[in-house]
Amino acid sequence: MKRFIKRSLALPFSLRRIKNSFKEIEVETISFCNRKCSYCPNVTVDRFDTSGSVLMKDDVLDEIFKQLRSIKFKGIFSPHMYGEPLLDPRIVDIISRISSIGAIPKIVTNGDYLTIDLLDKLIVSGLKILYISKHSPILSSKARETIKYITNNKFNLNFKVLDFYTDFNKDRNMFGNRGGNLDIEIKKKPPIMCGYVLYPVIDVNGSMVLCCQDFNSDYQLGNISERHIIDIWNDPMNIAIRRNIFLGKFDLSICKQCLMD
Repeated sequence: MKRFIKRSLALPFSLRRIKNSFKEIEVETISFCNRKCSYCPNVTVDRFDTSGSVLMKDDVLDEIFKQLRSIKFKGIFSPHMYGEPLLDPRIVDIISRISSIGAIPKIVTNGDYLTIDLLDKLIVSGLKILYISKHSPILSSKARETIKYITNNKFNLNFKVLDFYTDFNKDRNMFGNRGGNLDIEIKKKPPIMCGYVLYPVIDVNGSMVLCCQDFNSDYQLGNISERHIIDIWNDPMNIAIRRNIFLGKFDLSICKQCLMD
């Protein structure tokens, strides 16, 4: 009954929330992560290239900024997907470019490479939101030192530490299976009103994928090098796919297997 009510509530808002503009975007500027967490597909499979770091090409990144500027995007821009954003040597420049188009820069990092010097540069470049994900019993010494620096200074920064390590070891049912990519024993049912389809996710190759759970980029809606981001986002077929997902009607195997809730 609860799921029926939730689906009924979702129906009037589904088309309005799925179509037209979006308030957030994730762009994978680097696909490599130094961590191998048990609750991430990256624990067994590297994205696209087993040899190490894979960077989004500069011309693809340039095109993303050009297209976002053209639609006057002012929402949250997060340069990450499954990679560690601070491993991208361009990260300070990327944050500056996000600010320059009037968008809100957000970084989600494991903190291993977050030094005080780098933080200062990111803040000067316009960083507004910083989440540090804790994936081990203690954070790295660099991260701990930088957190102390943040707490001792009044920065215009939305800052949080997300303790995934403790949460996962306390209650594995809090976590999903990353669209079926992880073999985690959980009791959840597939979600209704899935928030993951409310914003575009661009992978390192410039493809808009179904959502951030699509680790292998199996479900590509289009590539920004071939079509404008807003044209891909508002393609009638893509709208229909995302609307059905939002309403809990799953036709794709990734959604049938997904237990992210």
